[in-house]
Amino acid sequence: TNLRYLLLRFRLSLAIPVNREGYSRCSMYDVNYTEILLNGSHVPDPSWPTKDCQQGWEFNYTTVPYASVASELGWVCQYDALPTIAQSIFFIGAIFGGLIFGWVADQYGRIPALLGANLMGFLAGVATAFTGSFWQFTLCRFFVGFCNIEK
Repeated sequence: TNLRYLLLRFRLSLAIPVNREGYSRCSMYDVNYTEILLNGSHVPDPSWPTKDCQQGWEFNYTTVPYASVASELGWVCQYDALPTIAQSIFFIGAIFGGLIFGWVADQYGRIPALLGANLMGFLAGVATAFTGSFWQFTLCRFFVGFCNIEK
Protein backbone atom coordinates (compact mmCIF):
# COMPACT_ATOMS: atom_id res chain seq x y z
CA THR A 1 0.00 0.00 0.00
CA ASN A 2 2.99 2.33 0.43
CA LEU A 3 3.78 2.06 -3.28
CA ARG A 4 0.15 2.70 -4.14
CA TYR A 5 0.16 5.82 -1.96
CA LEU A 6 3.39 7.07 -3.55
CA LEU A 7 2.00 6.54 -7.05
CA LEU A 8 -1.16 8.42 -6.13
CA ARG A 9 0.86 11.33 -4.73
CA PHE A 10 3.04 11.37 -7.87
CA ARG A 11 -0.03 11.36 -10.13
CA LEU A 12 -1.62 14.19 -8.13
CA SER A 13 1.51 16.34 -8.11
CA LEU A 14 2.05 15.94 -11.86
CA ALA A 15 -1.58 16.42 -12.95
CA ILE A 16 -3.22 18.84 -10.51
CA PRO A 17 -2.13 22.45 -9.95
CA VAL A 18 -1.51 23.60 -6.40
CA ASN A 19 -3.20 26.76 -5.08
CA ARG A 20 -3.47 28.39 -1.63
CA GLU A 21 -5.88 25.71 -0.36
CA GLY A 22 -3.79 22.79 -1.64
CA TYR A 23 -4.51 20.82 -4.78
CA SER A 24 -7.01 22.45 -7.12
CA ARG A 25 -10.40 20.78 -6.96
CA CYS A 26 -11.63 21.90 -10.37
CA SER A 27 -8.70 22.12 -12.76
CA MET A 28 -5.91 20.00 -14.15
CA TYR A 29 -2.86 20.65 -16.27
CA ASP A 30 -3.59 20.66 -20.01
CA VAL A 31 -0.46 18.85 -21.21
CA ASN A 32 0.48 15.63 -22.97
CA TYR A 33 1.46 13.43 -20.01
CA THR A 34 3.07 10.77 -22.18
CA GLU A 35 5.40 13.37 -23.63
CA ILE A 36 6.10 14.84 -20.19
CA LEU A 37 7.02 11.43 -18.74
CA LEU A 38 9.12 10.47 -21.77
CA ASN A 39 11.09 13.72 -21.35
CA GLY A 40 11.88 12.62 -17.79
CA SER A 41 9.96 15.38 -16.06
CA HIS A 42 8.69 14.39 -12.63
CA VAL A 43 7.90 17.87 -11.33
CA PRO A 44 5.05 20.02 -12.66
CA ASP A 45 5.77 23.42 -14.14
CA PRO A 46 3.34 26.05 -12.75
CA SER A 47 3.39 27.77 -16.15
CA TRP A 48 1.72 24.78 -17.83
CA PRO A 49 -1.77 25.62 -19.17
CA THR A 50 -4.75 24.36 -17.18
CA LYS A 51 -8.27 23.24 -18.06
CA ASP A 52 -11.39 22.08 -16.23
CA CYS A 53 -11.26 18.47 -15.05
CA GLN A 54 -12.22 16.18 -17.93
CA GLN A 55 -12.24 12.67 -16.44
CA GLY A 56 -14.62 13.28 -13.57
CA TRP A 57 -13.79 13.40 -9.89
CA GLU A 58 -12.53 11.05 -7.23
CA PHE A 59 -14.51 11.46 -4.03
CA ASN A 60 -13.10 10.76 -0.59
CA TYR A 61 -15.41 8.35 1.22
CA THR A 62 -13.33 7.97 4.39
CA THR A 63 -15.31 10.48 6.48
CA VAL A 64 -18.74 9.67 5.02
CA PRO A 65 -18.56 6.11 3.61
CA TYR A 66 -21.33 6.47 1.02
CA ALA A 67 -22.16 8.60 -2.00
CA SER A 68 -24.34 11.68 -1.65
CA VAL A 69 -26.64 13.14 -4.26
CA ALA A 70 -23.98 15.79 -4.89
CA SER A 71 -21.33 13.19 -5.68
CA GLU A 72 -23.71 10.98 -7.69
CA LEU A 73 -24.88 13.87 -9.90
CA GLY A 74 -21.53 15.66 -10.04
CA TRP A 75 -22.49 18.85 -8.22
CA VAL A 76 -18.92 20.09 -7.92
CA CYS A 77 -16.89 23.06 -9.16
CA GLN A 78 -19.18 25.33 -11.17
CA TYR A 79 -22.21 23.38 -9.88
CA ASP A 80 -21.29 23.46 -6.18
CA ALA A 81 -24.11 25.93 -5.38
CA LEU A 82 -26.83 23.46 -6.46
CA PRO A 83 -27.21 21.72 -3.06
CA THR A 84 -27.70 25.11 -1.40
CA ILE A 85 -30.31 26.10 -3.98
CA ALA A 86 -32.14 22.78 -3.48
CA GLN A 87 -32.14 23.31 0.29
CA SER A 88 -33.52 26.83 -0.16
CA ILE A 89 -36.33 25.47 -2.33
CA PHE A 90 -37.06 22.88 0.39
CA PHE A 91 -37.70 25.75 2.83
CA ILE A 92 -39.84 27.60 0.28
CA GLY A 93 -41.90 24.40 0.07
CA ALA A 94 -42.17 24.40 3.87
CA ILE A 95 -43.59 27.93 3.80
CA PHE A 96 -46.24 27.04 1.24
CA GLY A 97 -46.99 23.71 2.90
CA GLY A 98 -47.52 25.37 6.27
CA LEU A 99 -50.03 27.74 4.70
CA ILE A 100 -51.87 25.11 2.66
CA PHE A 101 -51.96 22.37 5.31
CA GLY A 102 -52.87 24.97 7.94
CA TRP A 103 -55.88 25.90 5.83
CA VAL A 104 -56.73 22.19 5.30
CA ALA A 105 -56.53 21.64 9.07
CA ASP A 106 -58.86 24.59 9.68
CA GLN A 107 -61.38 23.46 7.08
CA TYR A 108 -61.32 19.66 7.49
CA GLY A 109 -59.51 18.95 10.77
CA ARG A 110 -56.03 18.06 11.91
CA ILE A 111 -56.25 14.34 11.11
CA PRO A 112 -56.93 14.77 7.35
CA ALA A 113 -54.21 17.44 7.16
CA LEU A 114 -51.74 15.22 8.99
CA LEU A 115 -52.56 12.14 6.90
CA GLY A 116 -52.33 14.14 3.66
CA ALA A 117 -49.01 15.68 4.63
CA ASN A 118 -47.51 12.36 5.70
CA LEU A 119 -48.68 10.54 2.57
CA MET A 120 -47.42 13.28 0.26
CA GLY A 121 -44.14 13.49 2.22
CA PHE A 122 -43.64 9.73 1.97
CA LEU A 123 -44.24 9.71 -1.79
CA ALA A 124 -41.99 12.72 -2.38
CA GLY A 125 -39.27 11.23 -0.17
CA VAL A 126 -39.29 7.93 -2.05
CA ALA A 127 -39.33 9.76 -5.40
CA THR A 128 -36.26 11.73 -4.30
CA ALA A 129 -34.23 8.52 -4.26
CA PHE A 130 -34.97 7.95 -7.94
CA THR A 131 -34.17 11.40 -9.30
CA GLY A 132 -31.53 11.80 -11.97
CA SER A 133 -31.28 15.55 -12.43
CA PHE A 134 -31.11 18.70 -10.37
CA TRP A 135 -34.64 19.83 -11.29
CA GLN A 136 -36.20 16.46 -10.45
CA PHE A 137 -34.36 16.41 -7.12
CA THR A 138 -35.36 20.00 -6.37
CA LEU A 139 -39.03 19.37 -7.20
CA CYS A 140 -39.09 16.36 -4.87
CA ARG A 141 -37.34 18.36 -2.14
CA PHE A 142 -39.94 21.12 -2.58
CA PHE A 143 -42.71 18.61 -1.89
CA VAL A 144 -40.83 17.07 1.04
CA GLY A 145 -40.54 20.58 2.47
CA PHE A 146 -44.18 21.24 1.60
CA CYS A 147 -45.13 18.32 3.86
CA ASN A 148 -42.74 19.28 6.65
CA ILE A 149 -45.44 20.62 8.92
CA GLU A 150 -45.01 21.00 12.64
CA LYS A 151 -47.23 18.60 14.54
